[in-house]
Amino acid sequence: MVEEWLERAVVQGLKGLVALRLDGAPAADAITMTLDVWLVALERGRSWEEDRDAWRIQAAFSTLFATCERWPAPAALLRQMPPPKGWATLPKPEVSEAQRINGRRHIADITARLKGLAPTTETEQQPQ
Repeated sequence: MVEEWLERAVVQGLKGLVALRLDGAPAADAITMTLDVWLVALERGRSWEEDRDAWRIQAAFSTLFATCERWPAPAALLRQMPPPKGWATLPKPEVSEAQRINGRRHIADITARLKGLAPTTETEQQPQ
């Protein structure tokens, strides 16, 4: 069973999305079923805690309000959720210029092989 706070948060978010009249929005008579499907999707394999997650859901819906041009799927909401407060995030890895050049060289080589412009590793290793 869905916790009341979670249902209220999703209802508020869906109301906002409905008010935007986005392309692909469900019909007015299907919004209750839409809520049910969103709740099933959001609960699948997750546990929610009001103190930790209520603000995250609101923040994710706010981002959707500002960025969506079509009616989003529940997965879009999950992608927009900020990490819980207090969770450490990994720093952005530092990449040296030599690593960038090497990476670009590898991408160019792979692209050439995919286009058939360069021999593949297998043909290079076969005896002639």
